Amino acid sequence: NLKVAGLGLSWKSTVRSARKRFQARYGAQRDRVAVYHNLWGVPFFADLDGAQRRIGVLHVYPRILGASLSGNVGLVDGMLCVSQPLKAFVQRLLPELDESRVAILPLPIQRCPIPPQRMPLRNRPMVIGYNGRLVGEQKRIDRLPKLTAVLDRAGVNYRLELLGDGPDQAWLEEQWRGNSRVRFHGRQAGDSYWSVLVGWDA
Repeated sequence: NLKVAGLGLSWKSTVRSARKRFQARYGAQRDRVAVYHNLWGVPFFADLDGAQRRIGVLHVYPRILGASLSGNVGLVDGMLCVSQPLKAFVQRLLPELDESRVAILPLPIQRCPIPPQRMPLRNRPMVIGYNGRLVGEQKRIDRLPKLTAVLDRAGVNYRLELLGDGPDQAWLEEQWRGNSRVRFHGRQAGDSYWSVLVGWDA
């Protein structure tokens, strides 16, 4: 029975106020495993979480994790990483965690429940899709306008479809203003989500 409860933190929250809220919510719990998503908050909450074991689940780029990992020396008992390069990076920065305490966590990907029915590419555009947050920092969506520029110069018959939203959507829309080959679907769920994906060639 999974329960999710937020602490009600915002950009206005201080470390002190966050610690007070965390302690009020979790301070009485003892002898449990605490799992920290991308190690967020470990240095601030480790002395309050009452955990017998503390695990980090990591899925961001090493460049973002570098300072965070070095600041968590001695605070975590193990790491779950989504890739081999990330695992190697963790083992380099946290050598006190032996091989058995750093593992790869495979992320399952649900298969599309709608069977694709792609027509031959002759006389139609190749549909290229992007699925994810529209943000440059981790998703590198800043590369997409460069991609469409190359495709335009090469005379490729294509359509680019973006599924998702994010803070850099307005910037992308400005880059492609007047380009009828680019389509934004926004965030979708359920059948609407899969019906977009099933129409992609790549």
